[in-house]
Amino acid sequence: MTSSENLIQQDFDHLWPNGLQDQSFEGYTFEESKGSGLLISDCVFSNCRFIACDFASTTFIDCRFSRCQFARDDLTDPSRLRFCSLEHCQLEACDLSGVDCSESNWYGSELKQTRALGLKAQGISNEKQINDRLSLRSLSAVGCDFSLSDFSSARLISSTFADCNFFDSALVNSNFETAAFLQCDLNQIDWFGANITGCDLTESQFDTIDVKHQDLRGVKISRFQLDMLTQPLGIDLID
Repeated sequence: MTSSENLIQQDFDHLWPNGLQDQSFEGYTFEESKGSGLLISDCVFSNCRFIACDFASTTFIDCRFSRCQFARDDLTDPSRLRFCSLEHCQLEACDLSGVDCSESNWYGSELKQTRALGLKAQGISNEKQINDRLSLRSLSAVGCDFSLSDFSSARLISSTFADCNFFDSALVNSNFETAAFLQCDLNQIDWFGANITGCDLTESQFDTIDVKHQDLRGVKISRFQLDMLTQPLGIDLID
């Protein structure tokens, strides 16, 4: 496909009833585009804009998004990715700020240097069910900004986050068991009901973990982080 074109108010169900495969889009603007329950696989989106799009229940497999934004420059008209499946997708240097991706599945996907301020990520998952007894979990994010986002009831067991910002986000009733938060900003987070057992918090900053009520079994921290847990209890550590 050629570059720098617009697809305004297009219905993907009508244009591509069987979905998209092995397509490349460079510099496109998708505005108010809609696609429900489609399969989009092995596609590349570079420098594209998705404005007020609705891809509810669409499945993306092995797709790559590079320098794409999913709202206008002023963060109005964000797109919707509710109930989507993004399997083994890559997002690099994208802007997902304000996007509603609640109840979506991100199994095996990678996010790099992506901004996602105020992301609506309630109930998202990273799990792929193989059979009744076996499920796989995978998701990684590096250098991403998730501040002011809502991860309530998210199920992101064993995910890896490195150098990410979660400042002032909600992780209420979420499950991040055995996840790794490496050199992340976890300040001012609402951890109420969150499962962080077995998490690696090495070299991360956190100021709202309630030692009295949070289950911290198996949590990994460094000696230099102990004061972040003990200060709220009024305990002074002496070297």
